[in-house]
Parts: sequence; structure tokens; C-alpha cells
Amino acid sequence: NESTKAVLWVHPSNYRVIGFHSSVPPEELAALAVLYLPEAGSPEELAPLLRHAPPIQGPSANYKICIVSPRFRGHGLQYRLGLMLEAEARRCGIALLCSTASPHNAPSIRSLLRLGYRLDSTLDKYGFERNLYCKALLPSPRPTIFSP
Repeated sequence: NESTKAVLWVHPSNYRVIGFHSSVPPEELAALAVLYLPEAGSPEELAPLLRHAPPIQGPSANYKICIVSPRFRGHGLQYRLGLMLEAEARRCGIALLCSTASPHNAPSIRSLLRLGYRLDSTLDKYGFERNLYCKALLPSPRPTIFSP
């Protein structure tokens, strides 16, 4: 197991990037995930594409991407990043998270299902067939502490 530390980068627009950085030499980016808060009506907004949207009031965001460096795979970083993105989304007042994954990307699908996302439909997005997932975010009853 490599030692990693969590880092949050806030882009001045609508992006939040959370990553794990190796804390032992050679220091490198181990994994990152992106939360995207699209403006209403943006072509990047996934919530309007849901065929079976949950009855949620409030803004939506996209769990845009998660990348884990090959040498850091198998340590649950994708799942941990997903939890951290959800906490950040709640902090931003997001009520619904949407994500897409290739129907052939078994690790991402397993991670999304483990996080509690549900498969809504399959669609053509970004020029490829993508599974569309969603998850309602209920307000967190107490602060959650994550240890990287």
C-alpha cells in the first residue's frame, strides 16, 4: 500500500477536483475525480437526460470523471474519491448527482453501484454509448470525516 494524502482543488468556475497524492517518493498524483456543477440548461447537464429521475428538488451536478494511476489501483481510491465528491457536492447544496460510464468499464460501474448510484438508462453521449447513473443526495445528518 502506498501512502497517500487527499487534496481538494477548486477551479474558479464550476469544477471541484479531489485527488490523492502520493506522500512517499516519488511523489505523484495517485488518483483524481472531478465534480462538475453545470449551469442550468448547459449541454453538459446530465439530469435532464434521466428517464427515471427521482423526485428530488434542488440543483444537480455531474460526477464527471475518476482516474486512478495503474500502480495505485486496487486500494479503494475510486470509492473513497466518490465519497469525498459526495461530501463536497452536499457542501455545495447539490441534491442529485449524475454520472456516465462505459458499459464495458466494470471497475467504474462497480464503484458507482457500491456508492449507491442506480442505472437509469443507456444513451449516446460524447460520441459513445454510455450508461447514465444517478444518486439522490440526502442531507448528511452529521459531518463526515475522511482519512486519506
